[in-house]
Amino acid sequence: MDSIVHFTTVHPRGDTRINVKEIPSLANCIEGPVSLYVQDAGGSNKKPDGTTVVDVGAQPSGRFSRMTRGAWRMYQA
Repeated sequence: MDSIVHFTTVHPRGDTRINVKEIPSLANCIEGPVSLYVQDAGGSNKKPDGTTVVDVGAQPSGRFSRMTRGAWRMYQA
C-alpha cells in the first residue's frame, strides 16, 4: 500500500491551497493514507477525510530559521 506525506514549513494546516486542492488530489491518486506535516503548535489530529495532520512544534521565527531549523525538524519527523 502506498502512502503520501506532504511537508510544509510555512503554510498553516488550514491553508486553502493545501487542504482543498493538493491533499484531496493526492488522496484520489492512491489507496493508502495521506499525512500532512505542519509546524504550527496546533497539535496532531486526524481529519474526517482520513488525512492525518502531524504537528512537529511551533514554527521558528524568521525566514532563515524556518528554512534551516524548520526543515531539519521535518526531516527528523
